[in-house]
Parts: sequence; C-alpha cells; structure tokens
Amino acid sequence: MVEDTTPKSVEEMMDERTYTYPGFAEFLGADPEYADRYDSVVEYVLRNDTEAFPRKTRELVAIAVTAVGGYVDPCSNHIADARRYGATEEEIRGAIHVAGVFEGATTIVTGGAALDRAEPPGE
Repeated sequence: MVEDTTPKSVEEMMDERTYTYPGFAEFLGADPEYADRYDSVVEYVLRNDTEAFPRKTRELVAIAVTAVGGYVDPCSNHIADARRYGATEEEIRGAIHVAGVFEGATTIVTGGAALDRAEPPGE
C-alpha cells in the first residue's frame, strides 16, 4: 500500500483536534509548509500511541505541563482527551498533584479550574 504524502489542509488539521486556539488556524493557513511540519510533530509526539507510552499517558503529561504553565483552557482540553483515552479521575488529579509538587499552588489552582471547564466524564 502506498502512503498518501499529500499535506493536510489546515481545515483537516483542525478537524482532527478536539479544540483549536483562537487565531491558530489563520496562523497555520498563512504558512502551509510550517503547518504541515507542525502537524507532523504533533502527530509523532502526542498522537503516536505506543505500548511503552500510550496516548492516555501522553495526555496526562500534557495535563501536568499545561497546569504548570497556567494554561487553563489547554489543560481542560487535555483533561477531556485523557478521559477519552481511558484516564480515570484519580489519574487526572494525580497528574495535577505531581505537577503541583514541583510548581506549587498556582498549578493546583490551574488544574482545578481546568477540571471545572472540561467536559464531564462520559460525554
């Protein structure tokens, strides 16, 4: 079977994501080559499901990183994705707790706000 190497359109890239940041599609649309390379990195790093590091685990790491950064909406989006890939509420809170040990109370506050904004489990 021959692999299709045609770059995805920005619309296709956005459709694959469960969320899009304001202005992101416009930014990627302005430079299709950059958009294609960016999507390849995202595909390889975040969506590449391996036995050693499954998608659920990758999403839990993303939750911790976005909580540390103070990014409520991205953290909320990764919480929703983690749930879709089988993360339990205990695992999600655990990712936030671990991040909070290293970066303090603001990380816990960000994670808590993200939990409040994330779509409820099972939806």
